[in-house]
Amino acid sequence: MAGLSNATFAYSGGTASNYLQLNGSSQVIEFSRGWVDQTGSNNGGGSSANFIAGVCGSSDSCSGNDAEYHNYFAFNFNNLFSGPVSSASLVLNQPSNGFITPASSISYTLFDVSGGNPSLGSGVALYNDLGSGISYGTVMVTAGSAGSVVTVNFNAAGLAALNTAVSNNTNFYVGGAVAAVPEPATWALSVAGLLLLALRRRNSPR
Repeated sequence: MAGLSNATFAYSGGTASNYLQLNGSSQVIEFSRGWVDQTGSNNGGGSSANFIAGVCGSSDSCSGNDAEYHNYFAFNFNNLFSGPVSSASLVLNQPSNGFITPASSISYTLFDVSGGNPSLGSGVALYNDLGSGISYGTVMVTAGSAGSVVTVNFNAAGLAALNTAVSNNTNFYVGGAVAAVPEPATWALSVAGLLLLALRRRNSPR
């Protein structure tokens, strides 16, 4: 709905470093994180930059302009991990006031980044890239994450990409995006459809 937020990791500027947890124990800390909004504006990243994802509304505690944000994270293995990677997760710090939505949960998905370091780019194409493509994993974020961490487990595609970066000793970039909350009209149509289906089943001959 217009004016309302559907965001996670709001007010995340200055929070502790996020990191990759590899094989259950090894940690690789980000060297940059940030966001790109729907107009293509990039906050420039950095080790302590804000990394909000989703819509920051204008009529609630997010105090935004109703723009949508995709976020990104950058890692340099630099011989810090030898691999292979058999399990991995991205551990993200959630501010105490970082979860802002009228919904009970937010679906947050990691995606591959097709270009280079997203901290150095801008434009709508980069914004789209950070929120589409190959999914590396999805997590449902709730208000219970406030003041704690959100952990996104990597799927097979994410593990394959990580292993490529580790074996080549190259940087690893990942984007993130929040799934949109259906508008009230969409919810109404969905409910009406379910009721109609139930009525047809009830009236069908046995």
